[in-house]
Amino acid sequence: MAVGMVAPFAPSGNGVGVAMPASTASVSATLPASGESVLFFNSTASIAFVRTDAGPATPADTPIPAGGRLLMEAGPYVSAVSCVLASGSGTVYASPGAGSTY
Repeated sequence: MAVGMVAPFAPSGNGVGVAMPASTASVSATLPASGESVLFFNSTASIAFVRTDAGPATPADTPIPAGGRLLMEAGPYVSAVSCVLASGSGTVYASPGAGSTY
């Protein structure tokens, strides 16, 4: 994508992402398709911290507020994501795709 160009997010493949059963212990998931970006949705009542590799997520990683979304540039070779919650448990969703806005 050219610098300064805006493209709406489009999920990769058949639009299937991953649902991570998040808690205060880091969890990782393999993405079902590749893409240049990953759209995260935090459906929990807590802050989620996410990263775009298979390493364990920590509170030093990128935060997503409760009920929030984040579109993160990941590069075409990212195949796994990780997350951890500040407290509680719930589901954090990750969908690979392409685009720079949602």
